[in-house]
Amino acid sequence: MSSEARRNLLFDTLRDELSGATALRGVLEREAEVLASLDVDDLDVVVEAKQAAVAALQVLADRRNAAVGALGFQSDAAGVVAFMRQGGQTPALQEVWRQLETEIAACSELNRHNEMLNRGGQRRIQQLMRLLRGESAEPLTYEQLARNAAAGT
Repeated sequence: MSSEARRNLLFDTLRDELSGATALRGVLEREAEVLASLDVDDLDVVVEAKQAAVAALQVLADRRNAAVGALGFQSDAAGVVAFMRQGGQTPALQEVWRQLETEIAACSELNRHNEMLNRGGQRRIQQLMRLLRGESAEPLTYEQLARNAAAGT
């Protein structure tokens, strides 16, 4: 395979990876909506879609790493960066890589946001469970737990 064919393979793979990352961002946005509304039924569907999108991106990342390795660079994201810095790359190839980096950063930020929403929802559920059991909505402190233990409750 010629160097140009390898470069085209890398370009096509990066475009596919960008499409996959854009799809993942959409799933993460939907996950944020579901977590904010505490919609447990939709959460299962969204989690499955998220897992599928991440798995598809992993396949594309592996293909990208193999393509950049075939060009004589390290077979990972650092290899792509080195390839881009080497110069002589087409503006389109550089642009799709820049867009992919931006999209992945957005996905990462959305994922962190969703983790915070998830923890907040878990705390609300724990508070509701304590209220249903006739307990205080706030968790007991170590001092309160020690007093209860000393009193035998």
